[in-house]
Amino acid sequence: MLSVRISARQCSVRGLATQANNVSQPAKDNATNGSDAATEKKGTARYQRIQPSVALNSLKTKLSNDFQKQQPAQKIYSQFQSDLQQLISEQQVNPRHFVNSSICNSVLAKLILQSKSELDGQSIGESASIPPTPFEILETYLKYNLARHQHFIIVLKQFLIDLQPKEAINLWISFLEHAKQMPLNNTGTSQVQALTSIAYLMLSKESNSAPDVNVLTQLLNITPSKVPFLAIEQEIKSLGLTATTKDELLKSFDDLLLQWFTADKDAFINEFLKNSNDLKLITYLWKQYLKLATKDFTTSNQEIPGAFMIKLAQLDRSLDAVKIMTQLKEASADFKPSVSLYNSLLQTVAYIPAFGKEAQSIKLNRIQAIWNSYIKSSGNITVASYKAMLEALIIAGHFKTVESFWTLDVPDDVKANSEISDIYLKNFFASVKKVHFSQLKSKIPSKVHNLELANTILLAMVHSDASVGDIDSFYSHTFQSTEGIKPNDKTLAIKLRANLAAFGDSKNESILGTIGLSANSPTATLVIEEFLKICENEESATALLKALNIDNKSNDSAKKVSNFLDYYLQHGNWEYAEELFKKYLTDNVKSPSSVNYRLFNSMFKGFSELSITRNDTGFVSKQQVYWELCQRIHNRIFNECVISTLKSVSALSRRNAEFSENELDFINNTVLPYLVKLKIENSFKLQNPKYLQNMKSNDKIHIPKELL
Repeated sequence: MLSVRISARQCSVRGLATQANNVSQPAKDNATNGSDAATEKKGTARYQRIQPSVALNSLKTKLSNDFQKQQPAQKIYSQFQSDLQQLISEQQVNPRHFVNSSICNSVLAKLILQSKSELDGQSIGESASIPPTPFEILETYLKYNLARHQHFIIVLKQFLIDLQPKEAINLWISFLEHAKQMPLNNTGTSQVQALTSIAYLMLSKESNSAPDVNVLTQLLNITPSKVPFLAIEQEIKSLGLTATTKDELLKSFDDLLLQWFTADKDAFINEFLKNSNDLKLITYLWKQYLKLATKDFTTSNQEIPGAFMIKLAQLDRSLDAVKIMTQLKEASADFKPSVSLYNSLLQTVAYIPAFGKEAQSIKLNRIQAIWNSYIKSSGNITVASYKAMLEALIIAGHFKTVESFWTLDVPDDVKANSEISDIYLKNFFASVKKVHFSQLKSKIPSKVHNLELANTILLAMVHSDASVGDIDSFYSHTFQSTEGIKPNDKTLAIKLRANLAAFGDSKNESILGTIGLSANSPTATLVIEEFLKICENEESATALLKALNIDNKSNDSAKKVSNFLDYYLQHGNWEYAEELFKKYLTDNVKSPSSVNYRLFNSMFKGFSELSITRNDTGFVSKQQVYWELCQRIHNRIFNECVISTLKSVSALSRRNAEFSENELDFINNTVLPYLVKLKIENSFKLQNPKYLQNMKSNDKIHIPKELL
């Protein structure tokens, strides 16, 4: 077993963490220096300027003391405002330096909650003064760059409980205006979006208008795939609304979902379902469709249930997918399977795994059983069914059977259908590996109108012994002629792969220039990502990295380098990935914050996957190195890095792995306390409770009570 425990041999990597002490921090903003640094009028004392973090810690301490004294909200709030003014006017603390701090998050949330409690009639302290409203307090936080997601959430909830949806919508607009000035918090943003969605449902009810997903997505400024549907239902149930209001909102939410499912089926299937990989969301939406859309699946051609079947199968839930047929029958006695649904079932069974020597035969038998029993027996086989059969055979890996089916079973008039012939040709060019170009040439159509097919042909040519001239000729004819197809990122990546073989070492040449891109083009990063997906070996990846000669100080360098980090870590070459990371850190020694979340996420995720696939706890020690470095550079750990670390520890704990004393110390005294801190700040929500459940199986790991 490979062990990667930190040792003297690897001290250069450990040095990444210790080196951070010597890395100069970002230059302090000089806006408050010079002419802005004021001295008091003649005869008064000069005030000493203090650091923003010191100022915020002072505010936090004062607020905490006021809460311990059980002072009323109005008194605490007034003193808080006075203290802020003093910091700004006398000690010259610029509020814009508060933007990225989380020091006061929890105590500021407590002030809003106390004002809410007092307004609800719960007397606190000795004063009977009228407390400030939560919104009034939030406005002050916004003024001084202290507002965070959790503060918006508290006020939004209060507006909804008070049945003030218009005020909630106005607050959402304010949130959008200030979101870029707050630390990144995807969990908090999702919750704010969910609460805003509830406000929209309330307004729809008030105006007697049917809720519409298109209107909601315009309001939230996101695509339907980003709407937090799960959170919306959970928030409706947990807000503490009256039973009547809650039931009305749940009914409106059901109407919203049904409208989304059925108003524009093509958009739901092609723009959302085919592009989403969120298994939890898709499973939830299927259950909702089954509950709400009886009329749709008993009167239509059932394209939506079929699309759910295929998507679940693609997400490795093929057994759940085939159960959909039974669920539909149980949901309504009026349900009768359509040919369209059987076409989807064909593709679904192709995803079901099979094992043993007869695995391929088993897969083929399943497909043929559906074809013969439900489609061929109907006597009228449509183009859609031939298409589904071809795709099912390709999914199952029966490339030779595709050839025989095409030759013996597909009628000539169907073969003439461009959609069908494109599928057949894609199968042919995708299945051939490193053959002579002469074997491909006769199959290449004179005109290609399908982008996916064109890319498949181009890649097959690159893998063959086709000359540079042959490849350039096909590329020019297919993509650069007046009637040509517009190339996508994958097209450019394949052409880049072809050009790389003939690329010289001249510093005057640019490898990206050979495909018409500049080094700083936004498309360049996407093309590099696609290149690494089609890259057949590490030598090609390294050749591209060398040819790119990435400037690690450029604006988009982190995106590019993180793609290579992902690639090398996925292929097990973590040593080279660390070399790239260390070089990036060295090149940015004067601005270490340039080593951003993308790079750290890549390292944490890569080590997480390696720890699991190799069952080696030593990679947790690697995560510790980057945890310490990230903390020193950014004063925080990015959420994805936290998740990757928890995933490692969870999987290894489930396998009864033995952690070293150093690793246990890291888990118990660094990772878990940090998770508690995030929970208190409401800046992170652990979506998979199994992580902690698995960790509990190790009696040397102590889960804090706050996380149980």
